Amino acid sequence: MDIALFASMLLLGMLIGKKNLAPKWLIRNSDKALTITIYVLIFLIGLEIGSYKEILSNLGNIGIKAVLIAFFSTTLSAYLTKVLSERRF
Repeated sequence: MDIALFASMLLLGMLIGKKNLAPKWLIRNSDKALTITIYVLIFLIGLEIGSYKEILSNLGNIGIKAVLIAFFSTTLSAYLTKVLSERRF
């Protein structure tokens, strides 16, 4: 259900953008709003992870590799989102 909702919202946004139905101020500021939203999302993910005591206590068992993979995949996702949002197709 969630994936269908995500895909529907993406397609709706693309349709609205293609038909120029969105207000100009929204289009002009969408990159800033997207960047802020990504930062908030990353913060909330960190907050969620930090609230699980068993994850933090087993961090040594999980290993530095898992932490690095999570960190770099999140960072790379945020970077690519920013780069792609600045590109005009």
